[in-house]
Amino acid sequence: MKRILALSVLLLPALAVADEAPFEQELSRVRAMRDEQSYREALALAELLAGRHDLDPTNRLDALREVAMLRLILREEAGAREALATALARDPGFDLGPGDHPPRFVAALADARYLGRAAVTVRLAPSATLREGSADFAIAVGEGQDAVERIVVTLRSGGSEWSTLQIDLPPWGASAPVPAGAALEYFVEACAPSGAVLASAGSRSAPLVVAPPASAAALAISPAREPVVRRARREPAVRRGPSGGGVPLWVWIAGGAALVAGGVTAGILATQPDAAREGSWGSVELGE
Repeated sequence: MKRILALSVLLLPALAVADEAPFEQELSRVRAMRDEQSYREALALAELLAGRHDLDPTNRLDALREVAMLRLILREEAGAREALATALARDPGFDLGPGDHPPRFVAALADARYLGRAAVTVRLAPSATLREGSADFAIAVGEGQDAVERIVVTLRSGGSEWSTLQIDLPPWGASAPVPAGAALEYFVEACAPSGAVLASAGSRSAPLVVAPPASAAALAISPAREPVVRRARREPAVRRGPSGGGVPLWVWIAGGAALVAGGVTAGILATQPDAAREGSWGSVELGE
C-alpha cells in the first residue's frame, strides 16, 4: 500500500501536465517507461493519454494500444480486453502495430475481435452542389465523429470513370472539377485510421445523384412543345380625305355604293321614250 501511495505521489506532477503536453512527447515517455520495465508508471500515463479530449482518432488508438499491451504484460487480462474492445469498436482494422508480438498478445487481440462490441455509430449527412465546371461537397458528421479519420468521396460525371476525393480534416468540405452541364453521381464513406469504413451514404451500385442546373434557355422553350406565337391585331385601314383628316374606309365604301345606285337610276330614266314621259293621251293645244 505504501508503495502504491508513493507511486501516486511521484506521478502527480506528470499527470498534471500530461493533458497539456504534446501527445507525441507523452507517448514517447510511456514507451521509454515500458522499455525500462516501469510498467505501472507507464500504464498510469498511457491511460491518462487515452482519456484526453484533444486527440485525433489515430492518437487515441495509439494510446489504447499502449494500455492493452501494458495490461497484458502485467497479466491483467480483463483490462487488456476492455482496451482492445474499445479500440476495435473505433477501428475494426486495429492491430498491435509493427513488429513481432508474443502469441499471448496476438491471441488476446483475436479474442477481442471475435467477442468485441459493435463498431461505433457514425451518422453522415452529405450534400453536393453543382456549379459551372465544379462540384462542392459538404459532409455533416454527427454521432461518432471523433472516430472518423477521413472522409472519402467517390464521384463521376458525364460518363467519366470513378475518381476519389479525400477530405482529411473537419469541417468536411471540398470541391472537385466536373464537366459542365452533366449530372453528378457520388457516394461518401467515413473511414477509420486503418481505412475501415465506419459509415457510408450511397454506393457504387446505388450512388447519390445531383441533376445539373437548368439553363435559362431550357426553361424558356421546352423541346417537347413549339413556342407560342401571338400575332398583333390588325387595325382598320384609314384613308385620308381631301382635308387631310382621317376618314374610316367604310365611309368611302358606303358613299361609293350610293353613287353607283344613283347612276343606274339616272340611266334608266334617260332611256325611256318621250311619249311615256308625257303620258298616253297626246298633247292638247289651246287657241285664242
